[in-house]
Amino acid sequence: MNKFLVSLVVVLGFAAPAAAQEFDNWYVGVSAVDTSISTATFEIDDSGYSLTLGYSFDAIEGFETSAELSYNELVTMDLGGGNIRSDLGLNSTDLSVLIGKQFDGVTPFFRFGYTHGAGDVYVADGTTASSASNSGNGYIFGLGLDIAVSQKSGVRFEYSQSDFDGDELDALRVGLIGRF
Repeated sequence: MNKFLVSLVVVLGFAAPAAAQEFDNWYVGVSAVDTSISTATFEIDDSGYSLTLGYSFDAIEGFETSAELSYNELVTMDLGGGNIRSDLGLNSTDLSVLIGKQFDGVTPFFRFGYTHGAGDVYVADGTTASSASNSGNGYIFGLGLDIAVSQKSGVRFEYSQSDFDGDELDALRVGLIGRF
């Protein structure tokens, strides 16, 4: 939790002076996410969605810099069969910095930041039920491409990887970005 607070203060410290000047730099996004999760004991592939709130600011001359907060619903699975009901849900919240360079409406970018992941498992066999929850913190990094469709909207393609103490999460995102 302390790493999250330090990351939040740093990102907001960069963005706060610019945020006070204009509202035009804010944007929102929604993406479809294809996820692969690898741990020491299992591997899961599923799809979900991502919701993003971002702010663009000038931090590095000649580059586009943004701070993003994203909520990602990564896995929602019914694993049961017959009389057994088994549900698995995984999500994450990311706080990231994006640095990119625009070339005629196309902006390749690099993402790095902090992520917090949480998972829930529920198993029932008709007579008994059990559930468990777990969460962890880690780092996220990735590469992407924003393609402007108009002055206020664009399409985003991105690959990112997160690490939670050796558990690896790979995500491929395709989505829309809308600027205010």
